[in-house]
Amino acid sequence: MDMTIDINKFRENATKDGLCNEYATLWDRCGSRKELIDLALGVKGIDYICDAIVKGWGVSIDYIKDKFGRYINGTYICTNNGKYTSEMYCDYKGEITCNTTMLALINCDVVVRLPKNHRCEIYATMCCDIKIEGNGQCVVVTYGDYDNITINASENVKYKRLHKKEKDRH
Repeated sequence: MDMTIDINKFRENATKDGLCNEYATLWDRCGSRKELIDLALGVKGIDYICDAIVKGWGVSIDYIKDKFGRYINGTYICTNNGKYTSEMYCDYKGEITCNTTMLALINCDVVVRLPKNHRCEIYATMCCDIKIEGNGQCVVVTYGDYDNITINASENVKYKRLHKKEKDRH
C-alpha cells in the first residue's frame, strides 16, 4: 500500500474536510512550489498542515522531502510579506537556531536554540523530540498523541506547551 499522499490527493482531502473558499482560491492560484510552500508557511497554513498530517490525510513526509526539499530544513525562510517569518523542518535531526516567528517541526529530533529576547511559536507534529535552549520564549503547539512529542527546555527558556485542542479554544 502506497502511503505517499501527494499535493493533488491532499487538495482533494482538504476539500472533503471543508477547506474554506478563501484558502481554496489561494491554493488554486499557486503556480509554483515556492508559492505553495509560502501558503503552507502562513499562520493558518502551518496549523492546517500539521493537523492534517497527524490525522493521516495530509501531504506525506516523503512527499514533502522529495518535492519541497529545497524549501525545508534550514534552506528557506518565508517572509510572509514582511509581517512575520516562518520555516519548516521535516524529518530532520540536528540543531536549529530559531530566528523566525514561526517554526514547523514534522517528525524531528532537534535542539532548538532561541536567541536572547527572541519569541516564537513552534508547531510540532508526528514524532518529535525537542530540546529548547537559549534565553528566548516560545509556545509549542503539539498535534496528535501527546506522548509522541517530548519537550525539554533549559532553565533560561520560558515556554508553554499547548495541544492543538487547547490552542483552538484560545
